[in-house]
Amino acid sequence: MANTAGTNQLTNTEYTMHNGQKIPAVSFGTYAFQSDQHCYNAILHSLKLGYRSIDTAVYYKSEETVGRALMDAIADGLVQRNTVFITSKVWEDEQGYDNTLRSFEKSLKRMQIDYIDLYLIHRPIKTVSIETYKALIHLNQQGVLRGVGVSNFVEQQLQRLHDETGVFPVLNQVEMHPHHLRTKLHQFHQQHNILTQSWRPLGMGKMLTDTTVVNIAKECNKTPAQILLRWSLDKNAALAVKATSENRIAENINIFNFSLTPKQMKELDNLNQNMTYASRDAQGYDTEL
Repeated sequence: MANTAGTNQLTNTEYTMHNGQKIPAVSFGTYAFQSDQHCYNAILHSLKLGYRSIDTAVYYKSEETVGRALMDAIADGLVQRNTVFITSKVWEDEQGYDNTLRSFEKSLKRMQIDYIDLYLIHRPIKTVSIETYKALIHLNQQGVLRGVGVSNFVEQQLQRLHDETGVFPVLNQVEMHPHHLRTKLHQFHQQHNILTQSWRPLGMGKMLTDTTVVNIAKECNKTPAQILLRWSLDKNAALAVKATSENRIAENINIFNFSLTPKQMKELDNLNQNMTYASRDAQGYDTEL
């Protein structure tokens, strides 16, 4: 878990994090599907299309569905366990050292797996997130957790984690898109070799009809969604993106055969409004931990 100098770079379709783990650039999100069966079908379809990373969380209540889909895909010979990167997260009411250990064990059982590739603190919570983080480091040392990460942390909180433990997380999952650049946070990530992973990279769809995005999509012969997703990759940020239809699931991973020009990137950056489409998730609350 020692930190190393440098910046995470996209290689083909994956990033290498500072602990040596490779994570697919695009993770399939499993938040708020209309039903477990709908979620199950979408996960299986994503695996058939080549997705090799699934993002879940205790809060999403999708871990059992992820496990069922993964086990069925393995039984059908579609994938092997070591070829699918699984991310989950400990929710705020299960934080604290001992609580986190128990929550992690429950996540393993729900997903029917014996290790998790990446486990995140879902939100920073004052007074307990340091102990939660120490629990994740312990699980990493035990070998049942491959990577220690966080979600929705800001610079002060990331620095505090390092000050208390000597370890920076391998990844911070935050809201990031052209309406919310997160410039200072992203620069902090790059300085300390923390991979940025963007959730809600389409801004809840609010940017899909933006004139700038639409025009660049026409220039690239791509869809507006693909332009926004590629923007994240060209910022050296991984993605956690959900889709419900088979067409959209396919669309969201078809972003590796082009790049945006510096001019196009600047035009998209100029859309910044420091606009979050979450309530408090990306606000950096409890910054003192």
